[in-house]
Amino acid sequence: MSSLVVALAKLIRLPNLLIVAFTQWLFNHYLFTDTLHRFGLVNPIDNEVLLSLVCCTVCITAGGNIMNDLVDVRIDQINQKSRNKIGESISVRTGWVLYLIFTVLGTILAIDLADQTRRTSIYFMLLSPVVMLIAYNYWLKRTFVLGNLIVSLLCSLVILIIPLLAQEALNDLYLLDKRSYYFVWNLTLIFAAFAFLTTLLREIVKDMEDRDGDIVVGMKTLATSAGNHVVKSFMILISLVIIVSIITFSTLWWHHLIAQGKIYFIALIASSLLIMFYLVRASSKADFGRLSTWLKFYIMQGLLYITFWNI
Repeated sequence: MSSLVVALAKLIRLPNLLIVAFTQWLFNHYLFTDTLHRFGLVNPIDNEVLLSLVCCTVCITAGGNIMNDLVDVRIDQINQKSRNKIGESISVRTGWVLYLIFTVLGTILAIDLADQTRRTSIYFMLLSPVVMLIAYNYWLKRTFVLGNLIVSLLCSLVILIIPLLAQEALNDLYLLDKRSYYFVWNLTLIFAAFAFLTTLLREIVKDMEDRDGDIVVGMKTLATSAGNHVVKSFMILISLVIIVSIITFSTLWWHHLIAQGKIYFIALIASSLLIMFYLVRASSKADFGRLSTWLKFYIMQGLLYITFWNI
């Protein structure tokens, strides 16, 4: 029984799902609830709405992760057999049943959330990832960079959907204090961009790790289509864009950072430079595997930066 639970946790990528849930709670609490409360406004994303949003996002993401393993059984047997539990601890049939359960549950929660917020557009925004994940798993992941861009976009949407749910209260904030309104949106967009770029970097690193299996099945990813020098140069370029963006944004709004945030900024830049250093040195499958794990922690470190801003 315990081995089945472990297999299921690996199948749905439980640590990644916890990061998704924590990210939505983090941004809703520190950026929107605190800011709106300071101006005497109420965040429409209360605990009930937030729970529906988090559960919906997590279910849809879990479904996408399950489909990924169902489609990639052959590739994962070459790249990393222990990573994919389909056909071993979990049968293919059970995998598809679990995919349907999570996806249908996510759909029901999306309908409920649209009803709670009285915004039909939210329903379509939450369900579009279901279609995008199907397209990704069956087609886009085998294309040059496009699949990486789709995954990165979906990760940024985890943050971007929050201000859309809170838009009515943000409109009231605009009438009270335009500067704070624009600053909230600036913070939202810069962190969404950070999520996009760091996820894109990690996806390419994972493609480099899985290149051998991808070549065997004929996948045309950046890692399989371009030489090491070109791929590493592109990854280093992304790292430089991330570092320059963090420095530029933090410098422009330095007076909004609390004292601890200025120390955290230095630590974040140090981590960014360390990631770039390892990118330059990485060459083997093991190197890229470790780098993928480090990038996951780096993404969390960057997202936690939101807690140090004073609107």
